[in-house]
Amino acid sequence: MELIYILLLHLVADFWLQDRETAKKKSHQLSFLAKHIAMNYTVFCVGMSLFLITRGNPLSIYPKLFIFCFLNALSHGIIDWHIWKFYRIWTVFRNPEVTIETLKKNWRYWEDNNFWLTMGIDQFLHTATIVGLYNWLLLHPV
Repeated sequence: MELIYILLLHLVADFWLQDRETAKKKSHQLSFLAKHIAMNYTVFCVGMSLFLITRGNPLSIYPKLFIFCFLNALSHGIIDWHIWKFYRIWTVFRNPEVTIETLKKNWRYWEDNNFWLTMGIDQFLHTATIVGLYNWLLLHPV
């Protein structure tokens, strides 16, 4: 149940609270990436703290919780910064008539199957990170 809740927090941070401008610019403008990482960190810290408090967990878990939130936000930022650069490079590589400028101005990405594949890979990497950190830091703390 905890893991489902944590994945719900990811949904809130990565989709519901992310505005369109941040989604478009976070892979090439650090200010938007920083905003997205901060939102991710905040949602996870607040959401998981509330969850742990209501379940009566000991205070000793909180340092690991904040480490989890930090590493998750950092990993999330690294993935987002690179995955869309990979998509753009791959798109130009497989479509010689397409340039980076075309992608920026009038690329109909929603019609490109590789856009949706990249979106799936992006979400898989985020989910795998969350599950791995959860298992390492929270489920089986050393």
